[in-house]
Amino acid sequence: MEQDKTANEVLERWQKADRVLTEDRRNYWLNYAFYTGNQWVWWDPVRNIVQNALPSTAYETDRVRLTINKIQERINQLIGRFTDKPIVFEPLPTAADDSTLSGAKLGGYVLEAAKLECGWESIRRENIFNVLMGGTSAICVEWDGQSGEQLMVNQMNSDVVGTGEVTLSPLSIAEFSVTPGSRRWSDAPWWVGCTAVPPEQAQEHYNMGKKPSADAGSTYSPLQRSMLEQRGVDVDSELTAVYVMYERPNRKNETGKRAVVINGKTVFEGEWNLPDEKLNLQVFRQTSVPMKWTGTTIATAARAPQIAYNAVFSTIVEHAKLAGNVRLLVPFGALPDETHLTDEPGEVVNYYAVDNQRPDYMRPPELPRWLTNLPPELEGQLDGILHSHAVSRGMAPGDRNSGLALSILAEKNDTPLGPMARDQAEGWGEIGSKVLGLYGSKAMEIRKKVVFTDTGVPIPFEWNGQRLHGQTRVTVPLDSVVPSNKSATQAMLTNLAQAFPGFGSMIDNDKLIRMLDLPGSKTLSEILDHHIKRSQKENDLMSVGEVILPEQWEDHAKHMAEHNRFRDTDAYRYAPQDIRQMVDAHIQAHQRLIEEEAVRQAELNAIQPGFAGLPQAEEPLGSAVPPDWASLQGQGMQP
Repeated sequence: MEQDKTANEVLERWQKADRVLTEDRRNYWLNYAFYTGNQWVWWDPVRNIVQNALPSTAYETDRVRLTINKIQERINQLIGRFTDKPIVFEPLPTAADDSTLSGAKLGGYVLEAAKLECGWESIRRENIFNVLMGGTSAICVEWDGQSGEQLMVNQMNSDVVGTGEVTLSPLSIAEFSVTPGSRRWSDAPWWVGCTAVPPEQAQEHYNMGKKPSADAGSTYSPLQRSMLEQRGVDVDSELTAVYVMYERPNRKNETGKRAVVINGKTVFEGEWNLPDEKLNLQVFRQTSVPMKWTGTTIATAARAPQIAYNAVFSTIVEHAKLAGNVRLLVPFGALPDETHLTDEPGEVVNYYAVDNQRPDYMRPPELPRWLTNLPPELEGQLDGILHSHAVSRGMAPGDRNSGLALSILAEKNDTPLGPMARDQAEGWGEIGSKVLGLYGSKAMEIRKKVVFTDTGVPIPFEWNGQRLHGQTRVTVPLDSVVPSNKSATQAMLTNLAQAFPGFGSMIDNDKLIRMLDLPGSKTLSEILDHHIKRSQKENDLMSVGEVILPEQWEDHAKHMAEHNRFRDTDAYRYAPQDIRQMVDAHIQAHQRLIEEEAVRQAELNAIQPGFAGLPQAEEPLGSAVPPDWASLQGQGMQP
């Protein structure tokens, strides 16, 4: 009876929230339909469902109804702009002592490893799609005790006990809700989610003795059912609805609650087991609305011009179908009678001739100019609504081809998306904090992971929650989520180099290549100057305690310059004392090798003037060994 009470509570909360979010979910499914190309639909207010096609009379059954999907093209472009750069997590240490700094640094490695292993970038793309479709989306952060390395199997109920792993689940506005009436989602006492999964998956994950029935169809509203059926999903036989509820500790329920309900029965119930009392949910919004926890989306506003765009092109094609071809005017009696007009080019039309007129061609009428001008105007409206003008699609509009003009246009195009980018950065920073909080409280066993630096160096490390030393605060730089336009940036840098000839000499090739963000920039940079790339890799290895000995043949001046740049960063400044001493000793070793080379070169010249200019294996200063071709080209390369 207690389980039935919990199930009734979860279902009642879900149904109450569904009534409150009717408009938001209606817009989500309609926007989804338009994105997938199903755009000749209409909302039936009497039956409260979406109809698959606009009503037509008997004589309209053969009317042309074109769908030229401009929304999908622009939504995909927006997703690409937001996910162009990989997300970067930066843990924030709470103090400057060695243990705190090492815990924060370790937290960054842990998040980077989890991002690669668990596919957070794909989750990020799905989350951005959900927020563009519905205005509001969320990512649920949970602890799965069955994942990771298996430790034991409970003989009583066959439950698997593992080392555990954090899981992120992207949710659309149609799949979750917080307490209705909340002004801020973070203040809500509970949230409920409903997802549809195959019955076998639900049985396996929740260790159910009997396979649950496929009841997801009954949980969908008429609008959802219609949309899913259009996608070919049999909502009555394929999926099982899984309800999940998290209620944080409060006055009425001091221990909090977690519950999972399937087929109207509670299959799991437990107390709140998270490291803090914050909801294990992070909500994202495309455009915030005052005094509401939900947001709006530009995709909703784009539906109207998309409908008009389809209608205008359908009208033009309808005209071309019957009135857009050239027909032959023939006097009666000259040819057999033709009474049925088709869209066949050059068909014959009989007429009564006057004064023995000869056969001639009847030319189609021209469409009014306002009708032919409508498509570009409507497409411009879509560009304005979805912030995807020509400059964002890699096209230089008109004669504005200067780098400054393109950068201004790109900034004007991306500025309205700034609040969404900031929301993404803040939200993923909170997700990183939640993940480290779960690891800190639940990851007890020592784990081994590998991450890779920007130079491609693999860094193995061991960790557990205790080694994080409570450093769970994380931020995400805005630069890693804000939309950017590569064409505008590259054009601006090119114009700067042309206007200021000394601009290129102030920036080395490696930094210039990274600023231009060219394809294969890492490989190109390594080809142009392998000494610099080698020294950068040594910096990464030394930062994790790897002892590196300088080689006699290295370009010591370039190595020392890169190592000194590393010593000017926070990674060196806040590194443990032994790491700093090792880097200092490495640079001093380079200095000694330079001094030894200078002595050897002087000795060679003392034996015979000019001997120091002969090719030598270590390529010391003065040696006649020429640089490789790629380095020679890089030295003379102008931006």
